[in-house]
Amino acid sequence: MKVLITAGQVYGRLDANKLVGNRTRGIWAVRFAEYLLKEGHEVVLVVSDIMDREFTYQLEMSYPAKIDILRHDGFWKYKEICEEMAPKVDAAVMASAVVNWIPETPFPGKMPITSKKMSINFILAPKVINKMKKINPKLALIGCKMLIGSEYPELINAAHRVIMASKANLVLANDMKNGLKTKYLVYQDKSVFVYENDFQALYEAMKQTIEDKHYSTNIVDLKDEPDEDLEFFKGLIQTHKNDFIHPSENNDIIFGAVAVKSKSGWIITGRGKSFETIFEDYGIVKNIDYEKGVVDVSRKKVSLNAPLMIKVGEQFGAKYVVHFHTKLPYTPIAPYAPPGTFRDNNRDIPGPVFNIEGHGYIKALK
Repeated sequence: MKVLITAGQVYGRLDANKLVGNRTRGIWAVRFAEYLLKEGHEVVLVVSDIMDREFTYQLEMSYPAKIDILRHDGFWKYKEICEEMAPKVDAAVMASAVVNWIPETPFPGKMPITSKKMSINFILAPKVINKMKKINPKLALIGCKMLIGSEYPELINAAHRVIMASKANLVLANDMKNGLKTKYLVYQDKSVFVYENDFQALYEAMKQTIEDKHYSTNIVDLKDEPDEDLEFFKGLIQTHKNDFIHPSENNDIIFGAVAVKSKSGWIITGRGKSFETIFEDYGIVKNIDYEKGVVDVSRKKVSLNAPLMIKVGEQFGAKYVVHFHTKLPYTPIAPYAPPGTFRDNNRDIPGPVFNIEGHGYIKALK
């Protein structure tokens, strides 16, 4: 696979010499590039023209055929490079510390010294990460978020907002005040994993996200209405309504799913659910090809957890299956995998009831 990695600072220009940027060196991202190169991937590494070339020299010498190092001279060139590369790579790790505010009009040459005060207009830099999946929807996208002096919920919520805005698969979050060696991986389902100075495990988890294969959805025509099964489905939603609420600042976002077996297929809650639409936001899964990773569904796309939930339901002869983002005590624990991936849906099933590490539980009932 070919992976784009951005590292180090992305600055704005005051003039031909003076810069506005963040204090960062990009060491971990360059080392992650080296890790991927050793694993056999190709890397396009995007860094600034002021990054010390010693950071990248060894990579250029050791992997001349697998690495391409592109250097930018500020925000606008960085933006151009990333957007140009988005359709040419399989994954992107947006690890650069991009300056939020950039001078609107840099001075040509050197800034004049004409008075003891000077007013400079700044503009908010557009979010490059938010364009990446619009350019390449199949891109495996990893973002980064750093705060200073935040509490844990604030940091995780900030990382998840990046995911919601950019459609990133994963965001690496940390807090400068608490030490940059403590890193959090935040996934789309708001599962969080903490890495305390364990870069090997961190890199392996990120590599898995880059290499993940995802199921696709095929919308088909609905032939049979579910009748009384639909009413049973809506009754289950009402019964479990409070279980859908994830501990989140975004109370309109609902995590979790309910699936009911009917004569038409499996009725299951949709994606991006809200309390206003949850009773009507459902689809009916007609067939799943677990080998090819294709879900045939009528009406609309369903929860990313649908293939795994249905697999559990079919294996244990269940009438319905529920999945919520809490942990059941004294229950087997399966390893985490992002919902909707082959890793998640094609796993071995430990039983009709089990937890998924850091994610929640699945329970099949007759």
